[in-house]
Amino acid sequence: MMRHFLGHNAGALGARLALLAAVVAIFAALSFGYGNATRIQTSLQEAADRILQKNDWDWQVPKRASGSWGRIFSGHGIQRALSAVVTGGGGNRACIIALHPDATRSLSLYAGARIDMPDCEIHVASSNPYAVWTEGTSSITSERTCTAGGFAHRLASTGGPDAAPPCSPTKDPYAQLAEPKVRVCTHRNERLVGARRNYIAPAVFCGGLEITDGASAVFGPGEYVIKGGDFRVDGHSLISGRRVFFYLQGDETELVIGKDTTVSLTAPPAGPFAGILFHADSSNRRTHFFDSNSAALIDGAFYFPAGKLSFNSDTTIGAASNCAQFVASQIQLNDETRIRLYGDHAACPRAQPQKRARLVRREE
Repeated sequence: MMRHFLGHNAGALGARLALLAAVVAIFAALSFGYGNATRIQTSLQEAADRILQKNDWDWQVPKRASGSWGRIFSGHGIQRALSAVVTGGGGNRACIIALHPDATRSLSLYAGARIDMPDCEIHVASSNPYAVWTEGTSSITSERTCTAGGFAHRLASTGGPDAAPPCSPTKDPYAQLAEPKVRVCTHRNERLVGARRNYIAPAVFCGGLEITDGASAVFGPGEYVIKGGDFRVDGHSLISGRRVFFYLQGDETELVIGKDTTVSLTAPPAGPFAGILFHADSSNRRTHFFDSNSAALIDGAFYFPAGKLSFNSDTTIGAASNCAQFVASQIQLNDETRIRLYGDHAACPRAQPQKRARLVRREE
């Protein structure tokens, strides 16, 4: 519902005054000779973006440029109307979120790695000048790339649209997620080996879980806890499951998915862990590896709030996934990894559409 900024149905007075102060500050600075029309748009959008992080209302400020303002807004003396429109809750989902507040290369792409998701946003919280790093022939294509820091492109690498910091990255969308209640161990040092099909029910794997040497594991719907050891899949093995959730407990547990594997997993559509495939607890600062060369369907979030997520695949990841999401302290793509995400993200559990400011200038 559109609310006019100075109308009778506007939002809370404090929020209105904060936004008005931001706009007035921008125009006041310009009155003393600072900036130009481009910087007006950038500054106004940044101010609106920040306030929208905390408010769910829209506003509109029409202003006819005249006199000295006309010269500012038009290099040719053409009178224009500047309309700043902020839309609450209308953006796309953030499909990649790097949470570290100040790391260099918080999101990094090397060699021929690619991110291809024109309907998804990328958010990088780091304020470091090299928060987003691309090199080689790597590339980023996204609906928006938002970082509090800077971009660094090396060799032939390229960034994405809106790759002009600063902006206000989204906060951790799962910060309030409750960790599962871990039951007693049902399996210890479990290792599935050989070309056979294994059906697995929800369980607690103490000492880790290894699937190797051509083994096939089908996980039934439910919650799986791995603690005190790695969740490792390699050796031409296959794992699959629908409506599954994996929790990596403790600082000694890593996710290690090798290249020569096949992965097909979907997260629960409802419940306390709706939309989440993998979750490492907040004490886990390990690097987690997802290198599978056959992982078209990974519908759900990878959530490693204190850990690093590394991709070393030679092919495309997520091509058949509507709801894949990667949230980690740092995220790195190597080799020829290509993350390709298309689809109707609004239908995903915890869709989290991003609030975003849009500025429109029209000539008269």
